[in-house]
Amino acid sequence: MLQANFSWTFVGNALYAGTQWGLLIVLTKLFEPELFGRYTLALSMVTPVFTASAMNLRAVQVSAVEDDVSFTDYLFVRLITNLLGLLFLVLLVALGLIPSRLLSLMFLLGCNQAIDLVKDVYQGAMQKRERMDLASISKVLGGCASIAMAAVMAFLTRNILFVVVGMITARFFALLLYDIPRSR
Repeated sequence: MLQANFSWTFVGNALYAGTQWGLLIVLTKLFEPELFGRYTLALSMVTPVFTASAMNLRAVQVSAVEDDVSFTDYLFVRLITNLLGLLFLVLLVALGLIPSRLLSLMFLLGCNQAIDLVKDVYQGAMQKRERMDLASISKVLGGCASIAMAAVMAFLTRNILFVVVGMITARFFALLLYDIPRSR
C-alpha cells in the first residue's frame, strides 16, 4: 500500500507540475510580454497571501489521530481564510501598496487559488483514508482542465482576465464533479 501511495503521489505531483509549466508556456506564446508580465506580477502578489492563509491545514487534517474535528470544520476554516485572503488583497490595493490596475487580475487569481485550497481540503479527506490515487487524480484533473480552459480562452479572447475566469471555471467544475463526490 505504501509503495502504491508513493507512486500515485509522485506521478500526480509530476503531472500537475507539468500542467503548471504548460500553462506558463501557453501564456507566454499567446500574450505579449507586457500582459504576461502583469499576470506574473499579480500572481507574485497573490501567492504569498494564499500560501500564508493555507496554514498547512491539510497536514493538520491528515495527521489528526482523533477525529474530534469534523471535515466541515476544516472546510469552514478554509473558506474563512480564503475570504480573509481576498479581503487582504483588496486592502493592499485600497492602501495604495499595490497599483489598482492589478486589482481585478489579483482578485481573480486569488479566487483561483481559493478554489485550489478548497480542493486541498477534499484531497486531505482522500489522503486521510489513504486514497492517494484519488487525491493524485484530482490534482492532475484540476491542472489539465485548467490549462485546457486557459488555452481555449487565451486563443479565443486574448484577454488575460478571461483566461483566469476559464481557469477558475475549470477548477470549480473539477471540484464539483470529482473532488466532492470522491471524498465521500
